Amino acid sequence: MNTNRLTAALLAMLVLVSAVAGTAGVALAQSSAGAPMPETSAEYTNENYNMSWSSPLTYENDQGETVTLDARVNESADNPYSFVATDVEFEDAGAFPHDKSGVSALDASEWSTSGASISATDADRGQLNIATDGSVTAGTTTTATFDNFSITSDVQKKHLAIAADVNTLDAGATVEIRAMDSDGDYVAATVNASSAESQNLLANQTGEGFVLQRQMGKMSVMGSGDGTMTEIQSVEVVVMDGDADVTVSMLNLDKMSKYTYGVEKADTDDDDDLEEEDIHEVDSPGAISIHALSSMGDTFSEATINGLTTDIVKSTSTLDGEDVEYEFNRTEDRPGYYGTATVYIPSGLPAAYDISFSNAVTEEEQVFLEDRYLEVAYAEGVGDTNPKDVDSWTDITSSYSEQDANVTIDDTIQPGQTSYVKYRLQLQQSEYNAAQSFLSNLGSGGGGGMGPGGTGGGIFSWINGLYASIVAAVGGLFARAKGVV
Repeated sequence: MNTNRLTAALLAMLVLVSAVAGTAGVALAQSSAGAPMPETSAEYTNENYNMSWSSPLTYENDQGETVTLDARVNESADNPYSFVATDVEFEDAGAFPHDKSGVSALDASEWSTSGASISATDADRGQLNIATDGSVTAGTTTTATFDNFSITSDVQKKHLAIAADVNTLDAGATVEIRAMDSDGDYVAATVNASSAESQNLLANQTGEGFVLQRQMGKMSVMGSGDGTMTEIQSVEVVVMDGDADVTVSMLNLDKMSKYTYGVEKADTDDDDDLEEEDIHEVDSPGAISIHALSSMGDTFSEATINGLTTDIVKSTSTLDGEDVEYEFNRTEDRPGYYGTATVYIPSGLPAAYDISFSNAVTEEEQVFLEDRYLEVAYAEGVGDTNPKDVDSWTDITSSYSEQDANVTIDDTIQPGQTSYVKYRLQLQQSEYNAAQSFLSNLGSGGGGGMGPGGTGGGIFSWINGLYASIVAAVGGLFARAKGVV
């Protein structure tokens, strides 16, 4: 046996097949993005989000179980989390005065009033409501007082911190939340519809979510005393010249630092770069938006946010692979194409008492050329029906007319309904293999056969097998030549 000649022949084949395999691998890598990728984006609101949960997408379902939404936070949003500051329940919000067990400034029973025209009552979620009865007019004043505490040290360093909703406010009315000393001096946060003054202004309009935190040593001292504040003996809510209704969710005079309600990313200096700004105060009604929940700090680590809205995206890559149905078939009936693929991708959103969605839309960037799409359609409200058995589809194939363009698939999504997007595609070899690989990696078993070439990857499996066989043959030949076998 001429082992030299055989060795040369086998080595030549090894080099040839290695080159082909390498080229095929490059083609596959270049086409790795070639798979249907519909995305459902929405603003997702959890009415009872617990900050101790491991994911911002965790919620409690209707059976009382904690589950996680099959989606991801929209990473392209600068500040994907939004909430109203007064809708955050946290332990320290009502802990003042901290040195008195069983006493809370948010407990209505701790407050006294100057007359029948004003009341202090318990509101929802441990909050305090201070309201007048409609009889306060210009020139009249009425007061609610909390005095079951005494601060005698570090008054200048401590903050007057308050979070409140202004439910009603007459045009001429003023509300002052005063930190009073024993001889009539005070510093105050103000609610006044006609005021634009910002130093101590909590709010100048009705709405939810106002927050003021001011170091008392930097606030103007008013009142009838000696003009200095070295101790604090009471908090007064004074309503003047009109009626008002205010709900307080946080009140604290003990704290030497400010609560941080999160960090917002914003262009604050018009340089087109985003800066990070701590949110300590809120002077406009409504929700604030932050970059990360973790930026709220340890104070809120066990808090409940009653209405956390998160920008979310539900895409193919976030799905459980078992929910995706697909079928790949090799074909020789379509010149220029390697095979066809039929793919059914779920796009619905769940429903539960605690959660809701707004501005939900399913979209996709067209990844293939127009001729690859034989059919694209969607179906809503199919229930438990296997998508292959659904008869009624809304065809949108004509929308796929330009590669890389954005296509709206469905903008009438109803949470709680099972919906699907259906694709029938004719693909070239690299696209075919990339799509199959992507879907297989989701964990789905798939729905159909591959035709010629089987499920193992067609020509790539054949090349890999031939390559391995030649390597084994060459190895055996060298072993024989050396007398090993």
